[in-house]
Parts: sequence; C-alpha cells; structure tokens
Amino acid sequence: MKARRGRQGRQSRPVACLVALALALAGCGGSSPGDPTAVSAGFAGGVAGDEPRAVLIAEDVLAGGGNAADAVVAYLMAAAVTYPAAASLGGGGLCVYYDVHANQVETLSFLPKAAGAAPPGGRATAVPGLVRGLHALNVRYGTMRFGALVAPAESLARFGHPVSRAFAREVHLVGEPLREDPGLRALVTRADGSGLVREGDISIQLDLAATLGQIRAKGSGEFYVGANARRFADAVAAAGGAMSYEALRDYAVAWHPSAHTDVGYAVMHVPPPPESAAMGVLTLWRMLADRDRYADASPQLRPHLFAEASVRALADRAAWPGLGTADAVLAPARLDGLMAGYDPARKTPPQDLPTPPRAVAENPSAAGVAAVDHQGSAASCIVTMNNLFGNGRVAPGTGVLLAAPPPATPPSLTPVIVVNPNSREVLFAGAASGGLGAQPALVGTMLGALEIGLPLREAIAQRRVVRLGNPDATVYESGLDAGIVEGMRQRGHDMREVPEFGRVNAIYCPDGLRTSPESCSYATDPRGNGYAAGS
Repeated sequence: MKARRGRQGRQSRPVACLVALALALAGCGGSSPGDPTAVSAGFAGGVAGDEPRAVLIAEDVLAGGGNAADAVVAYLMAAAVTYPAAASLGGGGLCVYYDVHANQVETLSFLPKAAGAAPPGGRATAVPGLVRGLHALNVRYGTMRFGALVAPAESLARFGHPVSRAFAREVHLVGEPLREDPGLRALVTRADGSGLVREGDISIQLDLAATLGQIRAKGSGEFYVGANARRFADAVAAAGGAMSYEALRDYAVAWHPSAHTDVGYAVMHVPPPPESAAMGVLTLWRMLADRDRYADASPQLRPHLFAEASVRALADRAAWPGLGTADAVLAPARLDGLMAGYDPARKTPPQDLPTPPRAVAENPSAAGVAAVDHQGSAASCIVTMNNLFGNGRVAPGTGVLLAAPPPATPPSLTPVIVVNPNSREVLFAGAASGGLGAQPALVGTMLGALEIGLPLREAIAQRRVVRLGNPDATVYESGLDAGIVEGMRQRGHDMREVPEFGRVNAIYCPDGLRTSPESCSYATDPRGNGYAAGS
C-alpha cells in the first residue's frame, strides 16, 4: 500500500447550545489523562456522515471527551430525527469498531429483521434493530452513559430543528406519495400545509421526542420489552403492519469477528457474511491492488480494469456459500483465477467470466458515518430502512417511521476500517451506501487515496464506473472523460450514463491517527449533502 499523504483543511462551527445543554444535563465520562494510547493533547477526533446536524452532535460528543463509539451512537440517534428517510429508529444496520486499547476489531450486526406477512391491505415491515444495536455498542465500547447520547436527539425532536438539505432532497425525490400516511404526512409537509418541507423549515416531532425520552430515561429495554413495547407493537398494527410483541422482545444483535485481508502492512476489516455482502470490498480490492494492477495501469486504462474487476467481484458472491470461510474466498490462487481472463484490450464476454453473472437488484437507500477519537479508536457504521422512507408508514403515537422488509439477498452495506495492528494506527475509516454502487464507490475511493495518493476529497469525487454483468451494461457517471468513455466502447463495453451512484463518507490518516492526527483528512461525498470535520 502506497498510502501517500492527502492533507486537507478542516471545517469548524460554533457549538450548538441546545445540544451542549442536553449533554451537560445527561452527564458523560472520558478517558484517563494518563492513557498511554492517547493521541496528542488538543485533538478531539473527527466525523464524516450523510446528515450535517447529526455530525455536529457527534462533534460535540468528541469535544466533550467521548470516544468513537459514543460519537456514532449520538450521530445515529440524532439522524433518526433529522434523516429518518434512511436512519429511523425503525431501521438497523452494521458497524465495524476498532478498539485501540484491546487492539482488536469487531463487527456488530443489528439489521432490521423480517416481522411476518402484512395483513390484507397493510404493508409488511421489519423488526427494528437500531436502538438495541446502538445500546450494545455503547455498553461494549462507549465511555458515556447511553442516556447522554440519546438526549441531543430528544431535544431536536422536542424543540425543533431546521430541515437539512440532505433530508429535503430525499423528500422531494419521492414526492407526493409520502403524504398518503397521516404520520409521514406530518413529517414531510410544511407547517402551513403549502407543500413538502424545504431546507430550513422547522421540524418538530413530539411523538418521537416522547419515544426518545423513554429510551433516554429507561434504556433500550423500554423499546423492546414491557408495556411500552406492547404499545409499539399495537401501533405497528394500527399502521397496517404486523409485528408481534414476541418478535420485538426476542430481537438480538450479533457480534462477529471481521472478515479481513492484508493491505500492505495494515489490515482491512469489513462485516462478514452471511448477513452482509461487504466482503465484496475485499475481493474487489485484492483483484485491483494485488501486484499493483491498478496503480501501475495508465489513467486511461484504469476505468476498463476497474469495470472488469467489478463484474467479477459482483458475480463471485454466488460462490461464497460453497467456500465456507473468508480465507477461502480470498485465497491468492483463487483471486488470480478470477482475473486470469482479463484482457486490457477488450471486455471479457459474460459467458467467459469465471462465475456467470446473475441479476441482482438492491435498494440504494442507506446512511453511513465514520468517526475517530482522541484515543486512537475508530468506528464505521451503515444503517438502512431497506427502502427510502422504509415502508412509508409511521407507527401512530410513536413518531417512528417503519422499515420495509429485509431483502432476500445480503445487502451491500459497507462499513470498513483499515488499521495497522502492530503500531495500533488507524489509517482509514469509511462507510459507503448506494446499493450495488456502494462497493465500487468505496474501493475506488480507497484506491485513489491509499494507492494513487490523491487527496481524500479528490478520491471520493472522481467519476465512477461499474460493470454489472446481468444485464451486461457498464454504468458510468456523468462527467467521465469523453475519451475514456469512447475507449471503453471500443473495448466492447455497453456504456450507460447515470447522474451519480454510490455515496462515501471517509476519514484518511496516511501517517497514522495516533502518531500524526494532523495528517488526517475528513470528507463526505459531494453527491450527497453530508458534512465532515475534525478537530
């Protein structure tokens, strides 16, 4: 791994008084001042995420002495208020966490799970995992009380917050169908009833504030067990869904060792199968980074090489169940076999690929966040509603937007952390969303920064290409150099232009988080409306 420096400036802003007050009232803890793993004095950490106001709250948590686990918990709780299109309490997700003290990486799965068939005329939903998952992360790695991390979200819901450009964009993307459900209509309609909310409109969600208040005061168990959980199950039924109290009570998160691969002197970690297809990041990375294939290719050839590797990585998912372990999937001889038929002069026909491509459809809606802290730990998380705005129903009296049923195949939700275990140095933490576009977007970003030496923001912003295989189209983003597009057509690619695909939030520390926090860059994808900052 070449890991050249890509230093960028940081953003700053005044601390939100309301959030600071909520944190102060709830109370928090911090790390020991004598901690031998701590980063140099004056460094608090950094965050990159899809929703700006939630990033500001996570920044406040880091500034108050919280760690990366605390930051992502506070971020995702706040995003449940400010960005429920993809991050409601009704959803769930995946996290990767590096604990610098134990020098270990674990992954946490709290994806929304099937809740049963919908009644006639209703809409199927999923059992929410977000609250229990975030509480589990807090208990295992956090330094602040869970209630302290819920309090800012409760304040935003109770006292109101300006609608962000990120949320307004999603509202107007779907449009009027959002107003079919009374609860969702109240969330997405302007106070005067004149139309859908716009950036800057004030959003107040009193029912959601009450739900968050119960969680803040009594913990996550209040959402899953007891009288309030029974009321939530009844509210789901009132919204046309089907979710038994028992399914809610029995929901369980799962901790796993990561799937991982060497990246030079470091190790890249992602969630393992079968719940996630994130291991596709490892296969795609290895096919392109091994033997410096990507770094040594000319800039004109790289899009073709990337497209040919991406179609192989996507098709290869079908082979994973028969291989058993991540080590078997990533065996060098096997990966060489996947690339054996690669021809720099032409596209490999679908029938000649090592694994026949199959049609795969994924909803692109999800939200990601990455954080690093003053101690040298890192977190990366992706959450989803399995559809933009979930199943389109709010459970009456709770303010909770419900998730859609889970997909039939493991989703491409992709949080990743790259760390050198020998020096305990985090080099990269990132999270990508966008369905089938998520993994190519993330790997393209990492190749640009870690292998080519591009500044992080430039690596994220570069135009993207992916070959699907079935249908056999090569999708590229508007703005890709016309000469490159024509060159790929001449190599046999059926080129299909799209405005954009994939969204990446990332933190890159080329000289190491602990040793050189000043080398860290924080960036959010220009295709979205997120925010990234470090201090």
